[in-house]
Amino acid sequence: MRENEKLKTISEQKRFTLYDVWEKFGLTKHYGGVYATRRLVKLCNITPGQYILDVGCGTGYTACLLAKNYQADVVAADINSRVLEEAKKRVAKENVGSRVTTFKADAHKLPFASNTFDSVIAESVLVFCDQTKVSSEVYRVLKPGGVFGDNEGTYLKPPPAQLPSFLSESYGLDAKLLQEDE
Repeated sequence: MRENEKLKTISEQKRFTLYDVWEKFGLTKHYGGVYATRRLVKLCNITPGQYILDVGCGTGYTACLLAKNYQADVVAADINSRVLEEAKKRVAKENVGSRVTTFKADAHKLPFASNTFDSVIAESVLVFCDQTKVSSEVYRVLKPGGVFGDNEGTYLKPPPAQLPSFLSESYGLDAKLLQEDE
């Protein structure tokens, strides 16, 4: 089989999305990027020694940031096995394995006991989920007085009719961005 035939066969077996490309290169996939992540972490008032859940951790950027810069203990959870592998690589590369644990988990049914975490952070996760169900799960696993910090894309005005389906196709998931007042 010639080289370009091999590539065609491989590409037919696997549909790559924008999400896959971002994750492969270790880029942040949420709006506002690294600046928004750092701002969100500050708003959550993270302090050393806190136990944090990073829901939808992706490649582990936020989890590693929390471990390195805030000396927090972090569970980096994601439903996608491929991105968890990237997160594990990042955790090892940044030498924060003593503070960050990766865990495969569905945000709709978190496999953690109630009242476990001091804070939960999510970035561009709720747009892909049943927002009510995930929010309830997050609050269940938070300790009393815990903080849920969330960064989501929102429409500032109603989008063109074809934009929601374009976003869903690009991410390979059903994305449901909210209106600003939601």
